[in-house]
Amino acid sequence: MLARPGAAEAAAGVSSAVPAGTGLRGISIRSEVATVDLTAAFAQRGTWRSIRMQMAQVTFTATQFTGIRSVRLKVGGRYVSRIGEVPVPSPMTRGDFAGLLPATPSGRRRSAITFRDWQGSTATPTCPAATCRHGLSTDAAS
Repeated sequence: MLARPGAAEAAAGVSSAVPAGTGLRGISIRSEVATVDLTAAFAQRGTWRSIRMQMAQVTFTATQFTGIRSVRLKVGGRYVSRIGEVPVPSPMTRGDFAGLLPATPSGRRRSAITFRDWQGSTATPTCPAATCRHGLSTDAAS
């Protein structure tokens, strides 16, 4: 999430909403909530949409892992409730950002985020069939 897209990814139109220079200060997980502590570069001001997109990127990245359902955000070691004029949900869930995702031909929203693991495999997150509360495509619809 914090690494910038490589040349091939950038050529394919992949970009990051997270501001350049953002670093990870720490992460902890408790009761299915990941607390992610990022450096001050994350809280640089931007447009309402760009700030929501960076919060969405953090949320979708963290919640791809089993056992993490939501994210609490810290910047510089402190919980944040706003970045500029944009409120930060606490905790943040995928559902908080479903409106930012593009719609598929079926009308369902699908994640535009593709994750690459350490072996180079990629995956686009979906919700389990019949249990999606976020407006995303379900496994059955994929």
